[in-house]
Amino acid sequence: MPKPNKFPYSGKMKLIRMQRPRLIVFGDIALNSEKLDYIDRVKFLEPQKTAIFLKIPRFFAAYEEKTIIVKSRFQTVVEKINKYQ
Repeated sequence: MPKPNKFPYSGKMKLIRMQRPRLIVFGDIALNSEKLDYIDRVKFLEPQKTAIFLKIPRFFAAYEEKTIIVKSRFQTVVEKINKYQ
């Protein structure tokens, strides 16, 4: 049986990365966690509506742009995006 450390919490703090869940829920939709890397901007529309703009890369330096309108507050959407990025 190993001997316990005298000062177990001394030393450098280690950064523990949280693994992303497969799907992230924003109000009434769920977005694949791989798509979080393609978020271009987030825009406030109304008090309970937020628009998420995705810029998905395609072949030969082309991009496909998609807009997702979420029925959730702007602050909660931004918090969830920052939590998993």
